[in-house]
Amino acid sequence: MRRALFGICCAAVLLFPAVSRPAADRPTLRLMESAPFVLRGMHFQPGEHVTVTVAGKTLHRKSTTAGAAGSFTVTFAGVSGDDCRIYGFHAIGDRGSSASFRMVTECPPPQGDAPLFRVPGKTHHR
Repeated sequence: MRRALFGICCAAVLLFPAVSRPAADRPTLRLMESAPFVLRGMHFQPGEHVTVTVAGKTLHRKSTTAGAAGSFTVTFAGVSGDDCRIYGFHAIGDRGSSASFRMVTECPPPQGDAPLFRVPGKTHHR
């Protein structure tokens, strides 16, 4: 009975890492540069084919392959961040790895005496 229990415990310990990935080893996607956008993916499967998407005013896609360490770098030439815009970044691999994040760029301050918030239908007087 003890041997069977010991065997079950050993099997559980050996199988657990295969089922659950530590948070530090989950696929990640990071913005390295914003003019142009340069993205770095890490902890993808080695050799995995990855499609990287940047969504902003327009949609841009690039394909790449993760290296032996599971990382890659993608440059979106001619695509950079504008003021007052939300960008979505997403990378998905053909073996199930995926990572994404959103970025909100800052808006320039209002010029002169312009109100911070406009209410539709109301006129603003000085």
